[in-house]
Amino acid sequence: MSARTERCGWMADRANRSSRVESRDKGEAQVSRLRSTRTVVALGFTLIEMMVALAVFALAALALIRLEGATIRGAGILDSTLTGQIVARNVAIEAMTDAKPPALGIASGSEQNGGKAWSWTRTVAATGDSRILRIDVTVADSDGRPAGRLTMIRSGSGS
Repeated sequence: MSARTERCGWMADRANRSSRVESRDKGEAQVSRLRSTRTVVALGFTLIEMMVALAVFALAALALIRLEGATIRGAGILDSTLTGQIVARNVAIEAMTDAKPPALGIASGSEQNGGKAWSWTRTVAATGDSRILRIDVTVADSDGRPAGRLTMIRSGSGS
């Protein structure tokens, strides 16, 4: 073989390799473009998926709103009960700290506390021991709902 043939053979071989690499690169670019197109399609959500997600979110939001409403209602009831207990304790302590024991029977009145009017009823009863009195205090809010109750024991003598 002559040098020229070798050279032509070598150049032809190189040209063949080059064209194969180029076609392979074109093929990979095409496959890559198709893959990226598929990836873009796969990353999106369908309308039905979005509607289902929105429905789930709406149900969760409604549940949280109902929970918040129950919490606010509970806080209002707790505030009313706590203030009613404070009024009941004030009335009972007043009966406990008087120099004279309270008279047996039922007494009632009203107090202002926390910007509200509270009605109270104090019942004083004798126990099995004549030296001890039982004092029951019941408090109701302005609507008449019971808000507090307290029972105390006090000596029945004047000391």
